[in-house]
Amino acid sequence: MIFAAGDTLLFQRHLRDYQPSDGWSLLYQIRGGVTGDAACQFTSTALGELHEISVANTVTAGWLTGAYVLVGYAVSSTERHQIYYGELRIQPNLGTAKNDAVVTTHYQRMVTILEQQLEQLAQNILVETNIERTQILRVDREKLERQLAVNKELRANEIACENVRNGRPSGNVIQGVGQIVPSGPLWGYPGRPYAINP
Repeated sequence: MIFAAGDTLLFQRHLRDYQPSDGWSLLYQIRGGVTGDAACQFTSTALGELHEISVANTVTAGWLTGAYVLVGYAVSSTERHQIYYGELRIQPNLGTAKNDAVVTTHYQRMVTILEQQLEQLAQNILVETNIERTQILRVDREKLERQLAVNKELRANEIACENVRNGRPSGNVIQGVGQIVPSGPLWGYPGRPYAINP
């Protein structure tokens, strides 16, 4: 789950086995210090058969950027059952972030850095140099190109996930794989079907 500090957190859940009418509510806890040293937890309110969870933007504005664990429980007066466990990524509040705040992802930055290194490497003809008995080795271009390809692929996956979160197509193309198998023998292979890969 990805959430921006300063946004209002609002969602609803319907749990057939833990309905508000039976005395159940939901309790969520963020583990890892999203508000510094203070514990962070919030509870649901009943909305018919739904549990509604709402955290005001004035509260989330103080959440620190980073990766945390979000745990959810269904609770009653006598019982508690875990119903959710997952990673919560808090992104910076872009409305209040400083101009020099880092707002790009790791893979965005890595693609830029690796492309710059490849450009610098392209200007050097020598792969290694000896100066006053000191050997200087330059980074292997093939290794950089492999790292760049991996980081570009991971960045493309981030973009696909962003598209889906924003209600747009992911942009990923799924290629179908199939076989055409005739029902009878062909070309002198009795009893052995001939497969054609399109």
